[in-house]
Amino acid sequence: MKTHTYRAKKVNKINWIQLKEQLNGSKVLFAIDVAKEQQYALLTTEDGSVSVLMHWKYLEQTREVVERLKALECPIEVILESTSTYGDALRYQLKRAGFDVYQISTKRVSDAREVFDGVLNMHDAKAATVIAELHRRGLSQPWRERSEAERTLGAQRREYELHQSHHHRNQNRLEAYLSRHWPEVLAELSLDSVTLEQLMITYGDPAQIAAHAETVA
Repeated sequence: MKTHTYRAKKVNKINWIQLKEQLNGSKVLFAIDVAKEQQYALLTTEDGSVSVLMHWKYLEQTREVVERLKALECPIEVILESTSTYGDALRYQLKRAGFDVYQISTKRVSDAREVFDGVLNMHDAKAATVIAELHRRGLSQPWRERSEAERTLGAQRREYELHQSHHHRNQNRLEAYLSRHWPEVLAELSLDSVTLEQLMITYGDPAQIAAHAETVA
């Protein structure tokens, strides 16, 4: 592909009335490079005859952007990369506004960076342009929201991982203290042994275990 220049306008510097006239109800692609603070997006027709590269402040101006898009009164397909959680609130608002939302693989976007304009580097404005081009080529797919069961399972997985990280750290601490105060037990019982766990909970130290040998056995 030929070399591109990427000049993005502030969203409030765009002549939206003129843009609406130019689009004249044509279907529009709105490709967004999602970021934490500053969003970049390319608004373009399918044939690229009308294109505007823009940027806005995520927290302060997203609602304005959504309203501006709705005011264009034309079919809009929104395309975002399927990564991170930064785009979730934005995607929700765009979906709620009635736009079709598509997702595209982050790896696919990264792999296309040099193919797109012959330059290896990637930046926000270029990423938005690449996302739009890949969507034109049919390389995106409709964004599928996770079902309630999938969200519940995901929450349980994260909770499990949280407890597992604490468990592993405490298990390492236990091994260190046992190596100091009761090294011989590690040859008989593994660190994840339920028996060892209950012995430590009930008796606390080897002296108490020895003192209650009959009960312990």
